[in-house]
Amino acid sequence: MPWILHRHMFAEVARVVVLTTVVVVMVVAFGAVIKPMSSNLLGPGGIAKYVAIATVPMLQFALPFAAGFGATLVTHRFAAENELLAMSTSGMRWSAILLPQALLGTLLGGVMFVLVQSAVPRFWGLAEQVVADDAAQVFVATIRRGEAFQAGNMLICADAIAMAEPSPGSQAEQRIVMEGVVALETDPTSKAVTEFVARGATVDLYGRGGDLLIKIAMSDATVIRPQEGTVIRLPTAEPGVMSMDRSWERSPKYLPYMELQAVIANPELGPRPRDMRGRIVEALGLARIYRSVERELAEGRPGRVDHPESGRAYEISDARISSAGIVPAPPARQVTVREFADGRLTREAATSQVTFVATEGAGSQGRFDMVLAAPEARAVLDGQGRPTRWPARIVGVLAPGLTDADGSARAAAAEAAPALRAEIDELSSRASVPWSASMREVNALRARWEHESRRIVVEARSHEWMRVAQSVAVPLVVMLGTVLAVLFRSSLPLTVYFLSFLPALAEIILVASGQSIYRNGSTGMGLAVMWSGHVVLAALLALSWWRVAGH
Repeated sequence: MPWILHRHMFAEVARVVVLTTVVVVMVVAFGAVIKPMSSNLLGPGGIAKYVAIATVPMLQFALPFAAGFGATLVTHRFAAENELLAMSTSGMRWSAILLPQALLGTLLGGVMFVLVQSAVPRFWGLAEQVVADDAAQVFVATIRRGEAFQAGNMLICADAIAMAEPSPGSQAEQRIVMEGVVALETDPTSKAVTEFVARGATVDLYGRGGDLLIKIAMSDATVIRPQEGTVIRLPTAEPGVMSMDRSWERSPKYLPYMELQAVIANPELGPRPRDMRGRIVEALGLARIYRSVERELAEGRPGRVDHPESGRAYEISDARISSAGIVPAPPARQVTVREFADGRLTREAATSQVTFVATEGAGSQGRFDMVLAAPEARAVLDGQGRPTRWPARIVGVLAPGLTDADGSARAAAAEAAPALRAEIDELSSRASVPWSASMREVNALRARWEHESRRIVVEARSHEWMRVAQSVAVPLVVMLGTVLAVLFRSSLPLTVYFLSFLPALAEIILVASGQSIYRNGSTGMGLAVMWSGHVVLAALLALSWWRVAGH
């Protein structure tokens, strides 16, 4: 007999909980799309896709309230019709009578735990990707808000902007038309290189894997180069094609359980620390190229640098490293620099000093200009030794083996963190070396890197605790609604649910607030706030249960 009653009650509560969850999730999912929709970050197709994806993440907010509502409604009906009273007078204990609700609450708590540890983070990421993929809509929305849109190394503003159809036969995915355009091209140090002012412009967008290629054609344009002091008027100006990463940053919010634990164990796996390591590697470039030459000179070999575009290599001999750069090593009075093309010596130069300076311009990370002080050159390819010209600056050289084939130091961002720290310590400990000034920037970036690594662990742990707290809240909300429904069986069902809804709402708010406090560094206070709502719910449940059992 108890089994029949329990099965009937469990099925009824589960049915109402499922129906309520579906309704609440759909309402909350439509609410979640309001922000990107009002900011014009999504097109019509993107809105429908976003809503469909957002239904899963919204379960973490809808499930506690839906479960509490279903348990309250069904239990109140059983209590109002005196079915629970009949079960009690037949000798069943209240703990046995309300066992189906307790089992359902525990089951839903387990479902919530699985959701927030696996499905919810992944679907949050998919929702973010929907917004990131609709790049043209983001472009238009940013310009219409009066803000500058950043595409690669270009900042773009315009007085008016609109979507347009791509030209027939064009491979462009989308086209944007602008009027009153101002654009600023910057170098890797965010210094202005070129300014564009144009009457109008068209922007064609091309998808290439995870990147978006942006091609701009400006009409009736004025081009200004501040560093050169030149102003040029052109009927059409076309800056280089820019690439924009359409991926989104995977913070701990978007990581399922196993990946979250991996980030906690090793924060260097996180995207932001990895990106900051890449910036450190770029800043280390000057010290590395000097250090590479110094090591080879110390071993009795010429120091070597390469110029990948031309296939040439340069060897530096009769030299040593000083605070001024590369200078003659006694008894030599001049530094000898030899140029090789395809392994053949073509010319050589004698100079009093060789220095390296960072190459300016986009895409020049990891490249350096080799500057020779008043070089005296001679050709040696034909064996005649006749004088020849030698440029005072060789643009875009790099040290062998320190960067990738494209010369981009970003590829070295995956270097082991301990090895990178040891290298920074070794290079920083040197005095009277030409890279001393650059190490100040490196150590500033390292401090930010270390801070980011610590911060990402705190953030990951805050999400870990929040997910557990959200899961534990579900059975508490279900049981509180159940017991209040029995206690106030003479009241309206919605009145009873309102009494359980308020502490449940406060509990959800406290969990979110505690997680925010935890992320800001106050871990003890964050945990106290996060779990205080559970203590209140448990206390209310215990008090209500005591009153039910007493009557």
